[in-house]
Amino acid sequence: QPGGGAEAVVPDVVASTLGQYSAGQGGRLELVFLNGCDSYELGKLVAITHRVPYVVCWRTVVNSDAALIFAVEFFSELRRGSHIPRAFENAKIAVLRKTTPGNLTSGQPAAVPQYELCDPSTSLPSPRIAAGIPALLTPEGDYSGGGGGSGGGSG
Repeated sequence: QPGGGAEAVVPDVVASTLGQYSAGQGGRLELVFLNGCDSYELGKLVAITHRVPYVVCWRTVVNSDAALIFAVEFFSELRRGSHIPRAFENAKIAVLRKTTPGNLTSGQPAAVPQYELCDPSTSLPSPRIAAGIPALLTPEGDYSGGGGGSGGGSG
């Protein structure tokens, strides 16, 4: 916007703009990666309404550091030749594998998981951080299942 102010985008406009390049419309767009907070509704418009084969998005607010880990692993997997659903699953695993100094339940110091794939409004014991819940959408529906699980379902 002139003067440097923020300008809101209309989800329908973004979705239809992307959708016109989808394989279903004779284009080559096969993946849209929305690595931002609460991007699920836009993701549904892009995948289901405009038939983009795969859309990665977030159901919830997402922790920025966790989103970075997720994105780096996802695209590293694609570069290594993984199919999109496998890249999605491995990106979730990469977030869950990130550790931080903490204590075991016995009190012994150890490296403990830093993130959990859950809604950030969820209260977690310290030092765990709610990373957010990623979703993988296809024109047929939600591949990722519900709350950040292993996927494969439709919901």
